[in-house]
Amino acid sequence: MAELTDIVVAVEVMLSTSSTILTSSGYESAVNSALSELGWSLSTTDPTQIWWISKRALRHACYILWVASAQKFKYNQINLQHRFDHYEKLVKAMDIEYELALTTQADIFAGVESYKLFGTAINVGFRYDFIGRDITYEDLVSFINTGE
Repeated sequence: MAELTDIVVAVEVMLSTSSTILTSSGYESAVNSALSELGWSLSTTDPTQIWWISKRALRHACYILWVASAQKFKYNQINLQHRFDHYEKLVKAMDIEYELALTTQADIFAGVESYKLFGTAINVGFRYDFIGRDITYEDLVSFINTGE
């Protein structure tokens, strides 16, 4: 079962050395943003949901780092925009991966089982009124009696 701390630890591991830049409130914000975006909540035991929560939390953490690096473009006469550019590319790549998953794995994000995406079951066609009387052919009988 994944809790908030489990996802935070996973994101810290994925960020590697960049993880020391974010504060604990930054990590919580990234995880909460991912949960809000996905429409899911913690605690969850579904491994696919845990994976996507971690991936989207990593994306939101990179966004925080991207914004933080925006103010560090110049140091004296040295340009430091490479870090900013790398975070931008990371965030865009993660968004593309997510958009692709939304279209190819709709059942994961819809919150329904895949077999339920194909409509309802076809039954035998019997109809009953609110007290249980068979009214399957009632429309047909009235058509025959009135001639309409």
